[in-house]
Formats: sequence, structure tokens, C-alpha cells
Amino acid sequence: MFQFENISDFCLLAEYSDESKLRNSLACFAGEKVGIDFTSPYSYVNLFANGEYLGLYGVATKKEYEKQADSYQAVFECAAVIQPPTFYSAFYEQFIQVMEGDTSFTEDVVNYLEFLLYNKKWEECEQVIDIESIAKLYALEEFLCNVDLSYASQYFYIDQGERIHAMLPWEFDFSMGSALTHFNPSQERCIMAYRNLLGNSWYPELIQWEKFRLCVAEAVEEMLDDEVISALSDKLRTDIGMIAGSRECDARRWKTSKPYNPSPITSGMETLPEFYDFFVDFFPKRRDFLVDYFRNYDEYCCVTLVASDGTWYSNVCIPKGQRPVDFIEESEFLSRISPGGWSKLALMTADGIPMADIGAITEDITFVVTADDAA
Repeated sequence: MFQFENISDFCLLAEYSDESKLRNSLACFAGEKVGIDFTSPYSYVNLFANGEYLGLYGVATKKEYEKQADSYQAVFECAAVIQPPTFYSAFYEQFIQVMEGDTSFTEDVVNYLEFLLYNKKWEECEQVIDIESIAKLYALEEFLCNVDLSYASQYFYIDQGERIHAMLPWEFDFSMGSALTHFNPSQERCIMAYRNLLGNSWYPELIQWEKFRLCVAEAVEEMLDDEVISALSDKLRTDIGMIAGSRECDARRWKTSKPYNPSPITSGMETLPEFYDFFVDFFPKRRDFLVDYFRNYDEYCCVTLVASDGTWYSNVCIPKGQRPVDFIEESEFLSRISPGGWSKLALMTADGIPMADIGAITEDITFVVTADDAA
């Protein structure tokens, strides 16, 4: 039915961390729409076993790359941790899974790339990575606010010329506001502006490279034009209709009961139509912010806002010269996260956790330097 020849060619996804069951389907659709290599087809099935209904599942595969085996030397999953001087090899068993190809060869290529990234040897980096494909996947990850790109589920292949390409959007169940509670996807945030305490991809290093930032801005602008965003919105509406019609779905609610999911960005939405309305409005705003942020990177300050009740913080990117009080007032997303308001400012450490407070948010505060400069 799905053109898979063997049972091992596909996997059933319960979407345990995303009770809406919308996010991976949308990511795979978007990956195919914008031309990311080896994007998996994704479908929904009502699963039965021996006559017993087991629920609505997603069907996908990680093996699209097998159809073009002569185009690569290795395929691997990577959640890289750049920690000199040991670089990648000390974390090899924990942070890489070679899906196809020679393990030692893959390790050597990845080690070399991380050496170049850490030492900011950008011209040499361009000889090791396919900058356009990596910028394209990263642009999609940021656009859909996928916080998982800090941890794992980043897939790459090494071509015959030993260059690393990005591929296969995968595991977006923590995207679009369905996330660990201390991460708040919003229109005004670049997820990879800070390294993360629990793990790092290559992106915090790459976005320090001006050429990569411009490639990301161009990818967002070209891939996610009004026509594509309209198609994504239509896909979201179609999937909602599919899910609402499944046997297990109570159409009045979509959100999970798990304590960490979803984030406050979406926790007030009780129905699938509310979810749809929010993201149809969100998509073009998110696109426009990302284009401006990556084109004018040095004109933004990355700062942490601390909620008035002290129980929440949110990383945001504020344009230099704009007062935080005005920024907060204009942001519908920040009011959704903390209806009680925001009272303090903080900087972040390189590990992505709050550093010393800057102080109370007052009307006379304006940022003129980046958080990195201030730190």
C-alpha cells in the first residue's frame, strides 16, 4: 500500500510525545516540498492486530537513501558535542550512529569538521560540508521551532567527494510548541542562538559564520514563500481532518496529559481548530523574523526574560535599540507563555542556563551590545 517491499523498510510511529500527531507529518511534507534529500514519505494508518484496534499511527521510513546508494559513502545520525580538545571521538559511541558505511571513515570526517568549526576555519569548512543542504535543513528546523535539533535526530550523508550533506527531516515531535517546559518556541527566538546544556548540534558554531547565516536567510526566503506556507497550512488542515476522524481521537481535545508537553505556547489550545488558527498566523511571522535575524545577526541581542513569578524564563532575540518593555508588550507569544508578565532580564552562559541577572525590566533599559559581548 505504501510501496514498501519489506516490513523492515518502514516503521510505525506512535507519536507518543505528540498527541496531536500532526508535527512529523507536517515536517516530512515540508521536507519534500522544499527539496531536502531523502525525505521520508509519511502516512497515517489505523492499526489493527488480530481484530483489535490499536490506534492511529504514522508510517514512515529512514531508508529513502538506499535508493541512491551510489551517491554516498556513509550515512549517519549525529548529535555532535564540540568539547575541545577531545572533540568528537571521546563521545563517539554516545553521539553517532552510522547507518551505512565505514565507521572509522565517518568518525574521521566528523572529527575533522568539528576541529574546523571549533577553530572557526570557515573557508576550510566549506570544503567539508555542503553548506546549502545543511542551511536548508537547519532553516526548516528553526522555522518549525524544533528544539530536538540540540540533541539528536540530525541525519547526514558523506558524498563521494567526502563532503557532508544534510538529509531527512526526522523526529519533529518536540517542534511547534510541543516541548520540554523550559524551551519556548516563539516567533522571536532563534533556537540555536545559545548552546544547550544537555547537548549541542553543530549549528551554534555554524551560525557564527556569516556565509552560513546568509545561506539560511536565503533558504528561509526561497523555500518558505507564500505559496509553500499556504501548502503547509492546507496540509495541516487536511491532517487535522484525518486525525479528528480517527477512532481514538476526541475531537474536542488534542493536547497530551504529559506534564512536559505541550509548552505554554500551545497549552491554552483545547481544540484542533485553535491549533490550526494559531500556526496559520504564526508561519509567515516566523519566516519573516528568521530572514531578518539571519540577515541582520549583529543587530540583535539574545537575552533571557524571567517571568514575574520566577517560575519561567524564555530566551528571545531583541533588536538593538528596542526597549524590552516595548518588545514584551508587542509580543503575543510572550503573553501566552507568562500571562503574569516578565520582571527581570538575564544573560545566558554558553551552556544555555541563566547567568547573573541583569536586573529588573524598567522603561529606561535598551540593549546596545549582544549577550555574547556582554558575557
